[in-house]
Amino acid sequence: MKKQFYTHLIEIDSIHTELETIPLEKHEKDELVAIVHSTIHHVIIETVLSELPEEDGKLFLSHVTEEKHDSVWELLKQKIEGVEGKITKAIENLKTELHQDIDEVKKEKK
Repeated sequence: MKKQFYTHLIEIDSIHTELETIPLEKHEKDELVAIVHSTIHHVIIETVLSELPEEDGKLFLSHVTEEKHDSVWELLKQKIEGVEGKITKAIENLKTELHQDIDEVKKEKK
């Protein structure tokens, strides 16, 4: 996964481990991992943008696009109280959903 401004906040090894237990071709698992990473990115961006006024949101997206991680955090910490906790909570909720989805697939494959 490409380093993002939030990389230090997320841990998804448990998702990777669970995906390995599903009887799929390697390319299918690779696609699922890519989807997981993309979904994480979208959830975090959505979480942050929902907390920012439009102009700050534009600046945030500019910093993200230009990979200015320090500038991203400087902006977020100024504008959103408890931003790291909000991002972490959003990812934990997503991980719970993903684990449930994986469990359903595993039951179907039996």
